Amino acid sequence: MSKRGKKQGSDPEEESFESFVRGKLEDLCSDIEELRKGQTKPLTDVEKLQVKADKNSTTLDDLKTKFDYLEQKYEVLNGEVYNAQKRVDELTASIQSHATKMEALYERVLGLERYSRGYNLRFHNVPESSQEDCLKKIKDKLAAQLGWEPELENAHREGNIRADRKPRPILCKFLYRPERFQVIRNRRDLSGIWVTEDLIYEDRLRKKQVKDVMKSAYEAGKKPRFRQGKLYIDGVLHEG
Repeated sequence: MSKRGKKQGSDPEEESFESFVRGKLEDLCSDIEELRKGQTKPLTDVEKLQVKADKNSTTLDDLKTKFDYLEQKYEVLNGEVYNAQKRVDELTASIQSHATKMEALYERVLGLERYSRGYNLRFHNVPESSQEDCLKKIKDKLAAQLGWEPELENAHREGNIRADRKPRPILCKFLYRPERFQVIRNRRDLSGIWVTEDLIYEDRLRKKQVKDVMKSAYEAGKKPRFRQGKLYIDGVLHEG
């Protein structure tokens, strides 16, 4: 018997076919082995991709958890901002309300001070002497130059003695407002002295600001009058 148990005296054609089949089977086995070896790398790549996918999935879960936390934090902060803004608006409204009340109170205080000074007049350029009686001096001046003697409550010099020795103004308080008005109406008849109203500080500043406007009005033949901190020209309130 020959190799692989081939019988002696077998048919040549049968041997040729057997060899052909055997060769094909060997080729097929070789191809299968190559395919099996070729599948190893893709499988490894798939496993790596699966590991990465699992990591990415875990990362996404972590990100979602953090996002949910941040979203909750945002809602809390947004609520706090809303409450803070609401409080700011309330405080702003309260401050504006208090400012309005303070302004009204301030104007009321100025009004009271103006009313109190509404009994006063300042007499300027009245000769000054030691141990003088200011009340008597003013009464005598008015009696001599206007022909009548008003009822006065008190009178005194204002400020410290001046270095240039010029007489300080005398602040005089009248007992009756109509008599004070009468002196104002006739002050142009006074000689050697002049009279001004006892304005509060704010009104003195305001009158100084509109001094040129009053002068222009006089020169134009109009009648400017400064009263209660406001300038009126021919009875019309001057704006500005």
